[in-house]
Amino acid sequence: MAEPGKDHYHELGLQPDASVDEIRSAYRRLAKKYHPDRHHGDPKATERFQRIGEAYRVLSDRGRRMEYHRRAGIRIQWRAAETATRRAAKKKTAVRFADVLKRALKTGLGTFARDLGAQPAAGGDVNAELSLDTLELATGGEHTVVVQRSQPCRVCGGTGAGRPGRDGECARCLGLGEIPTSRGGKTVFVPCPDCGGTGAVSHGRCSACDGRGAVVTRVEVPVTVPPGSRGGHVIVLAGKGHAGTHGGKHGALRVRLVEVEHPAVRRDGDNLEVAVEVDVLQAFAGGEVSVPTPDGVHRLTLDPGAPAGRSYRLRGRGVSRRNGFRGDVIVRVRTRIRERIDRDARELLRKLASLPGWKVDGEDT
Repeated sequence: MAEPGKDHYHELGLQPDASVDEIRSAYRRLAKKYHPDRHHGDPKATERFQRIGEAYRVLSDRGRRMEYHRRAGIRIQWRAAETATRRAAKKKTAVRFADVLKRALKTGLGTFARDLGAQPAAGGDVNAELSLDTLELATGGEHTVVVQRSQPCRVCGGTGAGRPGRDGECARCLGLGEIPTSRGGKTVFVPCPDCGGTGAVSHGRCSACDGRGAVVTRVEVPVTVPPGSRGGHVIVLAGKGHAGTHGGKHGALRVRLVEVEHPAVRRDGDNLEVAVEVDVLQAFAGGEVSVPTPDGVHRLTLDPGAPAGRSYRLRGRGVSRRNGFRGDVIVRVRTRIRERIDRDARELLRKLASLPGWKVDGEDT
């Protein structure tokens, strides 16, 4: 005699020796028929739909089904039902695959791929900026950017489960991996959002990632900047973006170069113009000055008495070109004069101006 008010076999229109495949088919047929979306809030249809779901939850689980048999006093065909359940469980994967394949032939391969379970999804791209001055862009080389990106959780291995390996049946879809819903006036089955279409959920969530399977982490990523780069250029690093889900590949890291003005270097095509300041003594007597170039600091020897604004050209030390050649570095010398000159310095300048060969007010002294 069945448990009062809970004749699960009656709800699904089955006999106690029904196989798991028959239980599943009956549930799907009745779930479509009595889905609340098709009855516009009819309380009787809603109640029947809930009873159908409860019946499936009990009868599709071997342990719960045997317990139901014991409590309901179903002793005839006990062994037959147990054997049928065990046999059907072994064929569960094949049965589901065949069922999905049949639907795929009717609805398309997109539905087929989706119903096989949660599919791998690629991670999103991460955007970052790298600020370099004019000389750094011309030189290129190794730099580092700091980004925030999602990575697989190390605690749960990316599963999001609090206790990996103890997956259970999803309560929302009853292990089917899909739920009935209304579309265009028709009841159709769609992937279950709670389990991602797998039909299984984990007991508890990973405390490290709160069940998401990924955590956002601040990481440093090395970036190789090609010599001769310009501001606005984007360097794409594949696999350095956000982590994918369900085994999907990582997204890309897109690094946009931003040019910052250099205090002494200006770019003109493939040439670099470098302004070098010298004091009065160097302008008169000559000497060496340091010139920044893509190859490092170059020691340039100035001619004694060179006129103000004189330029020097360092050939082949400028910006690298694609054809292998390089531009030049043009050095423009500027004399630096102090705004304030003390009494002793003024006296020395007067003595200097009085020496032969110097002109004062346009006349030789």
